[in-house]
Amino acid sequence: MDNEVQDNIGWIENKGAKLDMMLTVSKSYVDDITQEYLDKTTAVIKDDPNLTTELWYNEFPENRMDSYLELDKDFWRTIPQGEEPINRPDTTKEFIMSWLGTLKKKGFDSYMLVAIDKRTEAVISFTHLTVNVLKLDRMHQLGTGTLDGYKKKGIAKALKSMMVELVKEKLPSVEFIFTENAVNNPPMLAINNAMGFKKWFTQRKFNLKKEDLEKFLKR
Repeated sequence: MDNEVQDNIGWIENKGAKLDMMLTVSKSYVDDITQEYLDKTTAVIKDDPNLTTELWYNEFPENRMDSYLELDKDFWRTIPQGEEPINRPDTTKEFIMSWLGTLKKKGFDSYMLVAIDKRTEAVISFTHLTVNVLKLDRMHQLGTGTLDGYKKKGIAKALKSMMVELVKEKLPSVEFIFTENAVNNPPMLAINNAMGFKKWFTQRKFNLKKEDLEKFLKR
């Protein structure tokens, strides 16, 4: 850690903020992900007659919304937390539509790839990426999650690989994908490492109590 970073951390901590979570931000160049790896990992979904996929571009289909919200609830329930667990209200349809609108206004396109169990029509897994229309050489990998009961079957890994195939096909200008994961989330870090993601930098998230922030602003 260089002196400037150390000084910045010291300044933040001096205001009463406490380190909550450390994230590893990593990136992978699309051309470095081999077709052999993609074929091997995507077979988990492509060869399963009970599974299918859908790509939601700047939308969340009405007929899938309730099922996705259940998956989203499960995702936030099981995702690794920081020192201060997130007391997050359940996502709502209204929130999602507002969020998509905000992304669009800021110049981002949303690509959500989901896996569906054809026997129940349930959305069982997702991976979500966004691309800034002003920076078409990169994509940001947001959340990836799988419904409890379908985990540890390689479905999330398959979806991430299928998204890479879609990027190569539909967005040839994209050179690399970047993502961030909590350092205490070894399963997802292992998936990313296998795909060729390399550490880019470390991100630290701090919590600052409202009263401490107000005290600082009044100085």
